[in-house]
Amino acid sequence: LVIDIGGGSGEIIAAQAGQIAWAQALAIGSGRLSERFVEHDPPEMKELQTLDAYVRGLLEKLPPARPKKLVGTGGTAKHIPILLGLEGAPIELVPDQLQQALRVLTSSRHEEVAERFGIEPARAPVLPAGVQTIQSICDFYGVESLTITMNGIRQGMIIDELLKEGRWPC
Repeated sequence: LVIDIGGGSGEIIAAQAGQIAWAQALAIGSGRLSERFVEHDPPEMKELQTLDAYVRGLLEKLPPARPKKLVGTGGTAKHIPILLGLEGAPIELVPDQLQQALRVLTSSRHEEVAERFGIEPARAPVLPAGVQTIQSICDFYGVESLTITMNGIRQGMIIDELLKEGRWPC
């Protein structure tokens, strides 16, 4: 699965044998879910548990998939390695590391997170909801790992088309 959690929506793409099996946009953007579920700074576990139940409810309605790993793109995913003090790309994480990132986000106020990790002040308040959403997706599908890439879905589609047409720039 490839997941891209934006501010207003999230995209989930399931692939099998190198082909897209299905793709779905869901109302699971970090900004949208923050507004709906997160009232406290830092967020309370009860808020994130309610968000988790909501996301799982949406995932249950999707076509079945049995991924072994996820690939995460987008702003939320790109900030997880920063919260863990990791550098480079791509970065492969195990689900426990997402819990570690959530502990960082639920133990400090937004301003402290932004200052400590050099995160944009407007991004820090929505990260808890975004990271919880990714955690919920990982848990729902029971994946073994999450690979964070700094490239987005659009870049991948462009590269794929250029490779198909033999027009890769030299």
